[in-house]
Amino acid sequence: GPIAPTSRPSNSTSPAVGPVITGTPGTYSLTGFGAGSYTIKPTKPGELTHEEFEVIKCHTRFGGDALAAIETQIEGRSFLHIGKEIAYNHHEKWDGSGYPAGLKGQAIPLAARIVAVADVYDALTTKRFYKEAFSHAKARQIILELRGSHFDPAVVDAFAAIEGELDRIRQEKLNQERKTVMPVDECYPGSAMLAAASS
Repeated sequence: GPIAPTSRPSNSTSPAVGPVITGTPGTYSLTGFGAGSYTIKPTKPGELTHEEFEVIKCHTRFGGDALAAIETQIEGRSFLHIGKEIAYNHHEKWDGSGYPAGLKGQAIPLAARIVAVADVYDALTTKRFYKEAFSHAKARQIILELRGSHFDPAVVDAFAAIEGELDRIRQEKLNQERKTVMPVDECYPGSAMLAAASS
């Protein structure tokens, strides 16, 4: 099904550090102490059920809690404070309709407002198992349409001011990913031998 328990990896995070969240496009693995382990992978067409969406929404809390646990082990204020703000709040929306707390406007930390735009841009322009990557122009149009509702207008204005640079970085990232895809037989040297033996 779309939400499946997984085994905890042998190198999993200790309870002192907190939950582990890993992701590949379309998949989130949530491993938390006391909360069990789940892989969330939409495997059906259409939208997630209410229960499935509620589980996915937990990634904001798990990520923030993990950074908060690490932060308690560091003297003074660290860069993790900003990371924690981002993890907890990057799905809040300017108009208050986001999650997990329904924060609105300036109540959303600035770093989270910035990452919200970056996160959506990346999601739109990256190929997922359920959709093709959108062009930079289409992603730009969507983000501009969400100015003032989903996103902080000032952050969207900043995005628009540097959109050419963001598109250049996106294209570099795509080119780099194409160059670093390793053929299966290089990953698993025995695979070519197995394939030859089975034919």
